[in-house]
Parts: sequence; C-alpha cells; structure tokens
Amino acid sequence: MGWGARSRSGVEVHQIDFDHLYLLREPHVGVLGEKLAACIEQVSTRSGHARELEESFNPEHTATSSGRSG
Repeated sequence: MGWGARSRSGVEVHQIDFDHLYLLREPHVGVLGEKLAACIEQVSTRSGHARELEESFNPEHTATSSGRSG
C-alpha cells in the first residue's frame, strides 16, 4: 500500500470482514473502533505515552487523578 515508507516503526495490516462502503456503519464501525483502540493502546504503551493519551481522551480522569474535582 505504500505506507511502510512513511512510518519509522513499520506498518501492521489488519483484515476486516467488511469493505469500505460499510466501514462507518453499525456494527462494523464498532469493530473498527475496537481494533483501532487496541492498536493505539499497544503503540502508546510501547512508546511510554499511555498516561498522556488517557488524559487527553478522558478529561474526567485528569481532574480526579490530579486531585481536582469537578
């Protein structure tokens, strides 16, 4: 596909059971979201950015973990 040359750490290809016409329709969008979230978690854990990503995606977690309420 050509993405390998644009990535420092390589590219993983994941097969899905639907085509691009159904990518953003239920229930397929849920499957895509789960796969994407797992990949992001894996990469962020390897790179040490897991907490940083969690805080940026979950503002409530940031407020409670820093001692602030609200």
